[in-house]
Amino acid sequence: MKNSESFLSTYNKLDHYLKGLDPSDHYRSFSSVLNRLKESNKVVSHYEKKLKSYNNLRNAIVHERMDGKVIAEPNDYAVNDLNSIYMKISSPRSICDVCKHNIIKLNHKDSLSTALTVMKENDFSQLPVYNGDDFVEMLNTETVSSWMAHNIEQDTVSIQETKVSDVLCFKSDYRVTLFHSRDTNIYEILELYKDNAYNSKQIDAIIITHNGKKTEKPITIITDYDIPVLLETI
Repeated sequence: MKNSESFLSTYNKLDHYLKGLDPSDHYRSFSSVLNRLKESNKVVSHYEKKLKSYNNLRNAIVHERMDGKVIAEPNDYAVNDLNSIYMKISSPRSICDVCKHNIIKLNHKDSLSTALTVMKENDFSQLPVYNGDDFVEMLNTETVSSWMAHNIEQDTVSIQETKVSDVLCFKSDYRVTLFHSRDTNIYEILELYKDNAYNSKQIDAIIITHNGKKTEKPITIITDYDIPVLLETI
């Protein structure tokens, strides 16, 4: 099979799939469908520029011929890349497939000593704090430092007697924890971090639960350290 034939086969499958996502007008052009879907579909949005280029290539293959022969024969890269994009759009990997972390939780009544020991043993800079099944807040080293700075002059302060809940009172208002469902894909997570770059609040972590609710058992947790892994996956 010629590259042009393989390319058009994948293109047609992608065109059919995208129009199935937005069936309001099945006769709209490929570019029009892209422009509409990119607002709601983060995978489509990520590959928008490439797809528009491949749409131009498709038009050249179909419409620009000489003596009945294709004059814009795609190379192997274009054929394989379009197929890869089609697979990623039609079956995007969920965040749970890529980031599988065992979550270590703290109880809000745990001592600061216990918290610091767990953080040191696991080389963590932050840990989620729960009250039973309910998420309370993320405890991070910045919050601990703020607590220490506030209490530095009090020689009687004890990390064994201080509870995690007392330290959390010193958490910055500019740090947030987000919750998303297990169906969230890696492109949606990356988009959250991208959008957050222009926000005044910093993401401490994104906790994944079954339906994205705070009261649900955490499945995995995403932090800044996971971003390079996610970027290598796309």
